[in-house]
Amino acid sequence: TLDTALKASNKVELTEQIHRELNAFCEVEVEHNLSLVALIGNNLNQTSGVSGELFGLLSDYNIRLVCHGASAHNVCFLVQEGIGEKIVQLLHDKFIK
Repeated sequence: TLDTALKASNKVELTEQIHRELNAFCEVEVEHNLSLVALIGNNLNQTSGVSGELFGLLSDYNIRLVCHGASAHNVCFLVQEGIGEKIVQLLHDKFIK
């Protein structure tokens, strides 16, 4: 099993030992200064057009990772930390107001 270290904030730290063990299976690259943004709603995976509207709205931004389908009720993605709040405001204006 992988040995993990917990910080005071309960975040799991990627130790050098874990990094070495993971590198035995795949190439590992650690990125920092990203924000995780989630759009949450009922049955998003069955609601036509949500993904198109979402990614159309975000077409000017670099989306680092998308998770859609792991849950029927959310779409998560990573963006640069400095634009996270702006993107949350855009999503709020489009889907909530």
